[in-house]
Amino acid sequence: MVKKTNNSGARRRGAQGSGGDGSAAKGSDRGRRSRRSRAAAKPRRSGRKRAAKPARPRKDRIAIVAGLRTPFTKSGTALKRMRTIDLATACVKELVQRSELDPGEIGLCVYGQVVPSVDWLNIARDTVLGAGLPRDIEAYSVSRACATSIQAMTDVAQTIASGHHAVAIAGGADSTTDVPLKVSPRLRDALLGLQKAKTMAARLKLIRSLSPRDLLPQAPGFNREPSTGEQMGQAAEKMAKLNQISRQQQDEIAYRSHANAARAWENGVYADEVMTLFPAPYDKP
Repeated sequence: MVKKTNNSGARRRGAQGSGGDGSAAKGSDRGRRSRRSRAAAKPRRSGRKRAAKPARPRKDRIAIVAGLRTPFTKSGTALKRMRTIDLATACVKELVQRSELDPGEIGLCVYGQVVPSVDWLNIARDTVLGAGLPRDIEAYSVSRACATSIQAMTDVAQTIASGHHAVAIAGGADSTTDVPLKVSPRLRDALLGLQKAKTMAARLKLIRSLSPRDLLPQAPGFNREPSTGEQMGQAAEKMAKLNQISRQQQDEIAYRSHANAARAWENGVYADEVMTLFPAPYDKP
């Protein structure tokens, strides 16, 4: 949760994460009103249209005052029965409760997905409604590959700095067990044709036109770059060779990352930054 504060305002430590995560912010509006009233008191020159002056940057700082995320779990295990929207809703709901902010103060929610779902068109709006927040909160979704969460935070900070909102929520949610799968073009055409077919004979003709291969699902589109035809792993290998990053260097970075994460858990760094979820048992229908 992000909000605008004056220079003497207190700041509470927050965190960001994935699965379902969010943060919020708030700030004062002093200075803008005084500048506005001074400008209104100046008389206009007759016969000449004045050029608009560029907006001045805010002196109030924008701070992350609370942050929360859901636990990380292995794909297809503990959280596989929770949809991405369920993760987002649970996280935002508890974030607002922990931050002790009045939900009526929240003016904006920016939420993102690396892999947008076809089951909801605006995860930010559905998250606001699912969390029981005021319906008049402005909400929109963003997607910018692995920089999606940074884009959400940037949008929130810019909106607060411009004076449109004082308190906002930024976050994102993704689940590798809840990604949209594609069907083959022939199966897609047949399914669309079945909706238009008026006779049983026309429907049977469409079904008989399919082969077993047409029924197989296809890998998600994000797996391959349309402009090059390469998978992300192939593109990463090219980038490593171009920048002369050896396999040993990559492994050392990965090892340090895991070692730092394990040390943080042991030292209690994540104690207040990761919420508890109670999903249905994944090994039962």
